[in-house]
Amino acid sequence: MHEFKSIDQDGNTVKVRTRAGEIVGRVLGKPDDALGQAGCWMNVPYARAPVGPLRFSPPQPLPKSGNQSTQVDARSPDPIVAPQLPSRLEDVLGSFAGTQQEDCLRLNIWSPLEALGSQPTRPVLVWLHGGAWITGGGGISWYDGTQWAREAGIVVVGVNYRLGALGWLAGDDAEQNNLGLQDSQMALQWVAEHIGAFGGDPSRVTVMGQSAGGDNIGALMQSRRSLLFQQAVLQSAPLGRELRTLEEAHAIRQVVMQQWGASNLNQIQQLPLDALLKGQSNPAVMAQMKALGIAGQAYMVVADDFHVNAEGRERYLKSAARVPSIVGATTDEMTAFPDMQRVDSDLAIGRRIFNAGAERWQREAEAAGQKCWRYEFQFGPNPRYGACHCIELPFTFGTLPAFSEAPMLVGGHAAQMDALSRRWRGALQSFVIQGDPLWPERQGGVHNVDAAH
Repeated sequence: MHEFKSIDQDGNTVKVRTRAGEIVGRVLGKPDDALGQAGCWMNVPYARAPVGPLRFSPPQPLPKSGNQSTQVDARSPDPIVAPQLPSRLEDVLGSFAGTQQEDCLRLNIWSPLEALGSQPTRPVLVWLHGGAWITGGGGISWYDGTQWAREAGIVVVGVNYRLGALGWLAGDDAEQNNLGLQDSQMALQWVAEHIGAFGGDPSRVTVMGQSAGGDNIGALMQSRRSLLFQQAVLQSAPLGRELRTLEEAHAIRQVVMQQWGASNLNQIQQLPLDALLKGQSNPAVMAQMKALGIAGQAYMVVADDFHVNAEGRERYLKSAARVPSIVGATTDEMTAFPDMQRVDSDLAIGRRIFNAGAERWQREAEAAGQKCWRYEFQFGPNPRYGACHCIELPFTFGTLPAFSEAPMLVGGHAAQMDALSRRWRGALQSFVIQGDPLWPERQGGVHNVDAAH
């Protein structure tokens, strides 16, 4: 099908034709702006709404209507996010806005306007957000892709996937495990099929994720199928922590169902959303997990031997050989988490889970002859938190204003942080565009990222 862009007379609306129909978005920036303009399409469905009988089911593809006149209005500036409770890191990061709904399997796309309908097509960045598998969203202001589209000519796609019990509760069979991971895979399939309409090249896709999102990338690389991306960036993924076993996941499911007063999947499919959220991960659940000897939060990637190899983290890390990657962590990871201080005993936990895990990923990649760059993000202006978990996020997308109330940034100087953001995201953009962050070549080494370098 011929793919095109059409801008309305007042220059505020951009329409793109895809095989699924017409998708209507907004134009960002002015025609005379030195950086050019971008198109933005928010809350674009990539799968059927996982509601009613599809709750706790694998994502289902959108129906093939065959009607090319179908139109999706993607002009809203208000991002849709998966149902969630407030983040436990809100006191460190600040808060974000978004409309919560179960019909959350949506994409958010930013593309340089000049790329639409033109050749050559542009490299694509697919973003998988973090949030401990229970919070966050792909289209929130923290992860706005406008800067990347306008200054680097990159097509950016922010992905929502199901969170909490809705996305990560162990199922009755293997197909119902790791639903949030399956959501991400379907989003990547949508990108492969449709991103050309937005000026993106489906053969030049880099997937990037932070924390839970980074761990999801490694899990996607366990797939026996062909990968739908060619490069990866894993930011502060918990690569040094063991994966959740299927046995543990089933025990947690039993505990969670007890909180709901339910005994089977049919019963929890009927639960009101607020009851489901309140009962999925409350203090009683955590206490029972501790009594069972199960560490960590209730929800995470499950090594079910169907989507993710059951041999655990050692086998998982060997997937680093599959594509070129950037991997890294921050210096003081644990200070972002409740009850953790900037003391050696607490910081050592972060070094084991995040920093040492990143080093092991790099080691596996290089042993297989694969390119891998490792970094440590060292900037942290607030002495209470230092370079804590998530500190790199405001700098990754150039969205410092969206983090204006974040305590972790208190004490930072605006000009210094802006310069750091340009340098950091410039390295990431260089990797997306040409497969090299332009850091010094250091076999097995680490690139330190701070305000001075």
